[in-house]
Amino acid sequence: METSKQATEVTQEIRTLLESVVRLLEENSRRIEEIVPDIARIKDTQNEMLAGLALHERVRRLKGSLGAEEKRAEFDEGFWDSIQAYCRNCTRMVPLIQPRTTFLDEHTTIEAICRNCGTMVVRTLL
Repeated sequence: METSKQATEVTQEIRTLLESVVRLLEENSRRIEEIVPDIARIKDTQNEMLAGLALHERVRRLKGSLGAEEKRAEFDEGFWDSIQAYCRNCTRMVPLIQPRTTFLDEHTTIEAICRNCGTMVVRTLL
């Protein structure tokens, strides 16, 4: 009699656990169904960005073949003391080391190295 009572209790515990597992699976399935449209949207955006990047690269090559190369911007040495760029690694504006400038499409772009961590930083001046 005692063993059948224990078997019934164990069976009930297993049934309770299985019901919990089924509820968790249903909840996860619902969440997956909710994020499927977001994933599709992200893929579409990624494809648009890749197409834009490919177009940009083709335009750059065409400009290079036509002789429309990047012009280098010239600045005084003291100019660099006041310029800073945002470093994603340090998460703040930082002073620049070894700045290089280019003038492209009427914008001056500065590429440099973060003085604190050595990460490449970029800043576009209008």
